[in-house]
Amino acid sequence: FSIDGDENQNRGGTQQVQLQLVADHFNGYNRELHDILTDEVVFTRMPINERRAWIQALSTQDYTWSMGLHKRLASQARDRVGAVKHINNRQTEIRGNLKALGSVDGLSERALQLREEMNA
Repeated sequence: FSIDGDENQNRGGTQQVQLQLVADHFNGYNRELHDILTDEVVFTRMPINERRAWIQALSTQDYTWSMGLHKRLASQARDRVGAVKHINNRQTEIRGNLKALGSVDGLSERALQLREEMNA
């Protein structure tokens, strides 16, 4: 590895030294970045955690606050989805119980019958 015809920096010719020299000279150019740039690895097919790590590594922004907010909102959304499912299940259960009881008119008649039986 030589720059502008200077002396070879990798005198031993080892791959590990060569990779480190390339990474140092090209400000972090490494195998992972090379694979993405040459479509060996497709960014859109990466798992979400890997994409998030790449975006954070390439950006100059601090994502600590926004990632924390995202986690809190995702947790609250899951809680609300669970609550809605619970309410829907409970509502279905109550409707089933009401259907089993019959109509209001039928209940009123049954109540009158029971009162008459108790008073007799």
